Amino acid sequence: MFDYTEWPSKRISDFKAHEGPINALRYNSTGQYLLTGGNDRIVKLWNSSTQTNIMCYKFHAYEILDLAIIADNSKFASCGGDRTILYWDVSTGKVISKFGNSSGGHSSSVSSISFNDEPEDIAGNLLVSGSYDTTVKFWDCRSSSNRCIQTITDSKDSVSQVEFKGSSVLVGSVDGNVRIYDIRNGQVITNYIGHAVTSVSYMNEPKRAGCFLSSSHDSIIRLIDVETGSLRQAFRGHRNANYRIFSSFAQNNTKIVSGSEDGFIYVWNVLNGELLNRISTLPLIRGDSLRDWGSKMLSTVVVHPGSQQMVNGSTDGKLIFYGL
Repeated sequence: MFDYTEWPSKRISDFKAHEGPINALRYNSTGQYLLTGGNDRIVKLWNSSTQTNIMCYKFHAYEILDLAIIADNSKFASCGGDRTILYWDVSTGKVISKFGNSSGGHSSSVSSISFNDEPEDIAGNLLVSGSYDTTVKFWDCRSSSNRCIQTITDSKDSVSQVEFKGSSVLVGSVDGNVRIYDIRNGQVITNYIGHAVTSVSYMNEPKRAGCFLSSSHDSIIRLIDVETGSLRQAFRGHRNANYRIFSSFAQNNTKIVSGSEDGFIYVWNVLNGELLNRISTLPLIRGDSLRDWGSKMLSTVVVHPGSQQMVNGSTDGKLIFYGL
């Protein structure tokens, strides 16, 4: 069990994992393994305890922008600058399906993907994707045709992130809106943020989440009520004005964690918005100057689902692991 009064802020290890920026990090459901993807067009599988590389997955023609893992951890999907989504078998390293291009796919980079998490018997069979082409598309992973089964065109600018939860899909867009779609009845709820949205995420709750997070280019992370659209809490202190910065719930929804353009990891109390921790990702290696590190800031951060470990990926291809 977690001791939620503590946070993994002590650097355990750091090493070069990719050539160029790391854009995506995903723990599997148990936290035993970690997937990473970057500008070098490679997805890598790591043992999170030993920080050792187990397998490399190579097929993409351009940078990898997002990863998604199905609930039983047997398969995952990757997407990126080549406008395609690849559906992989984890153990064999083979591509099962390729979505995009001639199958009614996206016309620009695929920025985000997410699997359905219910009903339990078909969890992981439906995939949603968002793109710089402003569209959201749905794909049936069981189909042999690999064709898009539905397209949503409400966004007026790039889609930054999508997330499935139950029968609803959360969509963040650079047009300054967060939209929630109910795929059962086709209803949509639009939440106006007013600034480019860089990431969205549902609260980690079974079935239907009561709140979601929205990060935007006014350097504010908002906790918003799903039903009413009202602002529950705002989290400030980090910098997010120019780039795609991710935020998420952590430690049983008691904390909010986010990267920042200033190279720090920020942690807040979810209830009162208090800034609890500001963790430097600057190098500990002698001879690596702050000037050199200016182009090596963190690009994404994730917290282990079952133990007090945290990892961030940087723009120079390094993985940094933290513990207590």
